Amino acid sequence: MHVFRQRAKVHGNKVDFASHFCQSSRMPYILMAYVNIDTKRIVESWVGRCPSHGEESVSELVKTVELRLALHFTISRSPGDGPETFAPDIMDGDCVWVDAGCHRICIGEFVGKLAPIIAFKKCADQDPEMQQAMVKMGMAYVQLQLNQMVTSQAEWQENILRCTTRALSISIVVVSRTGEIVHDGRGRKKSVGCVSGLNIENNRFVGAAADMSALHLAIMAATSEEKKTSTVSITGGKGGSQLLLVMPLVDSSSPLALIMFETEQLDHTKICETFCDTYDLTASERKIARSIIGGLTIAQAAEEAMLSVATARSYMKQIFAKTGTHRQSELISLYYESILPAATGIGTLGRVQP
Repeated sequence: MHVFRQRAKVHGNKVDFASHFCQSSRMPYILMAYVNIDTKRIVESWVGRCPSHGEESVSELVKTVELRLALHFTISRSPGDGPETFAPDIMDGDCVWVDAGCHRICIGEFVGKLAPIIAFKKCADQDPEMQQAMVKMGMAYVQLQLNQMVTSQAEWQENILRCTTRALSISIVVVSRTGEIVHDGRGRKKSVGCVSGLNIENNRFVGAAADMSALHLAIMAATSEEKKTSTVSITGGKGGSQLLLVMPLVDSSSPLALIMFETEQLDHTKICETFCDTYDLTASERKIARSIIGGLTIAQAAEEAMLSVATARSYMKQIFAKTGTHRQSELISLYYESILPAATGIGTLGRVQP
């Protein structure tokens, strides 16, 4: 019941805004709505009107808008095109203007499959440019309402995170302060080990003593009051070391930590190059940065690049300066945080501490 009351309050606020907008712009009535560009139907709407105009004129407006937009989206969108590609009647910045007899429709920026619109009756006694400027101001409000509606949906955020991790071949697991798994995000890969040298059994991580000790310390740091982010190098596997990123989750009923790790299918070559391009690293700096991100020590990175340790350290100082980091662990954390929008959170579990 609380949810319904809250929705009614929000809708009432929208109607109040539309009514005040009509009075200030001297329009007889106005329709603000979201339209599904696939079904070409209005999915939510609210109307503002002056006292002298009743339901009949508004009802006619709604029918006119749906018919005109159905024609507009059908003709202007070619098969296979995305929602952002269409041939507008008149383009004005981010808005599209469509004439519909004695009415006019303003279409804003798409959010997914939804388009914000404002429809109104043309007024012969008003300057068209002034009326258009007023409607664009109203569109800012409708656009904001649509953006807030979409981004406030936890399911939408969770799906974005799930699709991103799947595309990057990265898995996530959420654990309690004691290391018990409360959310396993490996999906179909649950039947196999998660990291070379580290497995999940009985809802907990298991592995070599040294690896488990390092992971436990990272979880404790993430779930402590300081809420620290850490990187853990797992060395117990046959394929060399592998890194885990352990981050705190806030806004949860109990202390939780998110553990992020790559699967065997992930190829870091192109992703790492993009990271280096972002911070304008030189060829020599890239060699050292790639080695450090890959889990090597500064001495190992120097040996791999056939440089002295002193030279490798000088490159590291330049990398730190360009990336705004101060330690190797911070560089690694920055890299993983850059390739995954983990701050979207995981449903109702909480959100990642920045």
